[in-house]
Amino acid sequence: MDCEQLVGAGLVEAWNSQHPSGTPIIVIQDDGSQVISKTRSIAWTLGHGEAVVSYEGQSGGYALSRVVPMAEKAAL
Repeated sequence: MDCEQLVGAGLVEAWNSQHPSGTPIIVIQDDGSQVISKTRSIAWTLGHGEAVVSYEGQSGGYALSRVVPMAEKAAL
């Protein structure tokens, strides 16, 4: 496992320990707009190590770096 894969695995482990499937989230889109949704899976890593999660309204995985749990957003 290379460094990027190890980092991704750590992010997935931390995310999944706090955020089960069904967690309300805010997703930051490419254009900066925000989408409110819920996860439909636990997080996982892609082959190259990027941590992703799937959410309602989007197929496939979306980068965890652009997903904010609603509880965290409210605390900011």
